[in-house]
Amino acid sequence: MKERDPEMHQTKKGNQYCFGAKAQDMANRRAKTERGVEEEKTRKSRTKSRVRAKVERAFCISKRIFGYTKVRYRGIKKNHEWLLTALAPVNLYQHCKRLVLLGA
Repeated sequence: MKERDPEMHQTKKGNQYCFGAKAQDMANRRAKTERGVEEEKTRKSRTKSRVRAKVERAFCISKRIFGYTKVRYRGIKKNHEWLLTALAPVNLYQHCKRLVLLGA
């Protein structure tokens, strides 16, 4: 028998079951400020925001342009493979101008 992913949970509302995970995203959590340390924390926060913006751009393209909005949980391996398949055209879309120039 297969083991379930410990991070996945289920709830029941009425007669409908909902499955999912709570993502504890600490990438852009605001830092508690202290005197003398504020500048360093601001710099770290900006660095995290830049990285997060680049990642969120890929997911925005996959949702808006290619229509990948909903995912069912089918296991870690299957969801990972689906994600790679969904993000492959996003990579091509982001670099289409560069690819056209290389082909000409």
